[in-house]
Amino acid sequence: MGSKFFQNLFGSWNDLHQYNPGSWITINSYLLLTENTGISATGVKGYLLILLFLFAVMLHPPLSRLSDYLLSHIVDRLAESPYLDHLKSLSIADRAFTQFCQAHIFRELQLGAGSNCGTKKTISKQLEKMGKILDDKPTFADRVRKVEVIIFHKQNRWFFSDPTFISIVQLLAKSPMPPHRLDLCASSLSQDTLEDPIFVVGQLMQTFFSQTLTVLCLTGFKNAPLTLLLICPRLRDILLDHVEAEKSYDTYPEEQCSARELPALERLNYRCSGSLVKQMIAPPPRFHTAVFVWSKLRVLTLCPHEKVDVACLQPILDAARTTLEELYLTKIRASAGIGAVFFYRNEAKLIGFPKKTNKSLSLTS
Repeated sequence: MGSKFFQNLFGSWNDLHQYNPGSWITINSYLLLTENTGISATGVKGYLLILLFLFAVMLHPPLSRLSDYLLSHIVDRLAESPYLDHLKSLSIADRAFTQFCQAHIFRELQLGAGSNCGTKKTISKQLEKMGKILDDKPTFADRVRKVEVIIFHKQNRWFFSDPTFISIVQLLAKSPMPPHRLDLCASSLSQDTLEDPIFVVGQLMQTFFSQTLTVLCLTGFKNAPLTLLLICPRLRDILLDHVEAEKSYDTYPEEQCSARELPALERLNYRCSGSLVKQMIAPPPRFHTAVFVWSKLRVLTLCPHEKVDVACLQPILDAARTTLEELYLTKIRASAGIGAVFFYRNEAKLIGFPKKTNKSLSLTS
């Protein structure tokens, strides 16, 4: 497996030796670690690739002589790792890789704070730092496809009205292809609350998200409003992780609850979020009509160990009986992504359904 990986990356072994004799050391280390010790290739690939790059820098400094295709291919392979530190290190190791690394680094934009800083002061500084980076290099905003907003404490209304946050969102809106995914996350799965959910929904309604958002991920909120899922008519993919629904919509404005173009879901992934899914299936009286088109749903993922989650399964199967193709039962967190079930094969069960059937779909014990 190791030899095939590097042959695909650089061509023949002879060609690789011409690039850099020192790379043989890295190749032999890679093969030794993966084939003789049993350590997974994924775990060591990023580290050894960086060693290879360092050898190249030391022995042949002008890496710009390599074709853009090869430089891009190297970075794309390294970007398969979930850790951005590899890309950041490579980006500053040699300028030949910088633009290719930045295309991946800025694909996801985190607004809020890291795990070690959750005060208003530190969050404001993080926003200002990111705002300055984007102001200095506006083209970086064109590369963002996913925005992650992390909420750290109950007094969080200020974040969505912060001038720097608003300016960043406005800059992203000018991109030829604005971000299509929004992750709104509490600081932990202990579940936090949105201080003013009506205000948050109103703010997001005024942004590009209402027109471009196709993927929405909510994690760890006690009062997630159903209206948040309705302001984006192009929404196709929803991920819910440890989310409880807002209990009353009596004070919500009509514009947030009134009928509009209904999102036609294609993928739904939820865990410990049955109360919100119930509202998605049968909206509270405040909404008067259905809020989602279920007849387009193709992929459904849920945790079979959560009773409230399983209780929502049959109504969804009934509503999507002519389109549902895949059902995943998994213990993996919804926010880890639907693709994660393919990695933990022993914890997932895939049930295939025909695209069209006249029979109701159901699960039996």
